[in-house]
Amino acid sequence: MNLSQCQKPRNKIILIMGAPVSGKSIISYKLAMELGIEQIIDTDIIRGIKVIQEPKNQYVNTYSFKSWELFGKNQSQKNVLLGYEKYSEQIEKEISGIIKVNDSLGKSVIIEGVHLHPKLIGKLVKKNNVQTVCLSVTSKEHKRNILNRLKESYQQPKFYFDNFKAIRELNYFLVDCARKHHLPVIENKDLKRAISSIIKVING
Repeated sequence: MNLSQCQKPRNKIILIMGAPVSGKSIISYKLAMELGIEQIIDTDIIRGIKVIQEPKNQYVNTYSFKSWELFGKNQSQKNVLLGYEKYSEQIEKEISGIIKVNDSLGKSVIIEGVHLHPKLIGKLVKKNNVQTVCLSVTSKEHKRNILNRLKESYQQPKFYFDNFKAIRELNYFLVDCARKHHLPVIENKDLKRAISSIIKVING
């Protein structure tokens, strides 16, 4: 599918939510190219700014899949979700502000990131010009994505695989949340099919 085959959205705010390393960044980039959207915002960039502003804030100066360490000694579901909620809510106001500004300017934007958490999505789901989709990947695909990312990163596989249980817990949690809000869940098995499915949702 190319731009001539799909309808360019007007004043559309597209949110791509999903677990760490589920393919949100590449999906967002390809989707922007297909739809002719010029602005993509990665919520981790916002978090990076917050880290500089609040270097002693332990809840922002970590990773979504390591924030469980602030609540316990193991990657239990309870610790993972407590850590994730506290971690992601640190930039909720900033994300809401970006959405409000783009909405007032009538500009389309894609916002992607693990910080698009259930409470925030619940507040936005009723806005007519906000379209949210959630990416989901299997355990096998998640491991593949991690290994592919590490080819372009200084980080070692151990950094992710030591916290793989937490990463998978976030995948299950966010997918369940999306379904409870009746939001589309896109299986990211094949990039072209995933993009095509998202465009159908947006144009539908």
